[in-house]
Amino acid sequence: MNAIPIPGGRHDILGYNLVASSVDARLERGIARQRRQKTDMYEKATDMDEANLLKRITVDPKILGGKPIIRGRRLAVEHVLSMLAAGDTPEAILGCYPWLEREDILACLAFARRLVGRERYEPLTLGEAA
Repeated sequence: MNAIPIPGGRHDILGYNLVASSVDARLERGIARQRRQKTDMYEKATDMDEANLLKRITVDPKILGGKPIIRGRRLAVEHVLSMLAAGDTPEAILGCYPWLEREDILACLAFARRLVGRERYEPLTLGEAA
């Protein structure tokens, strides 16, 4: 797809806008860096085994009606998982909660994995109508 030449802009021999190309390249490098950071974060989870991670998740009937929370704070595991599901990066979540640690986010994921791992779904079969 050829870029539309911009008067006074820098273009290569095929008419591609060199400024736009460099922006695209920087954007692609940024996306690749984010992917590496995410991968590094989840690979480092092996430093702390799942049992230790799950110790960070607590339940207190007096806080948020007994929902699972992180380290006794008023932040529900459900909320962290919904932020991740909405596309927020772990870094963005950590920026919103200065007291939150990377391991807390990993603990939320481990907690969810444990819950989902226990679920079993069987197809519902209805009897034939007479």
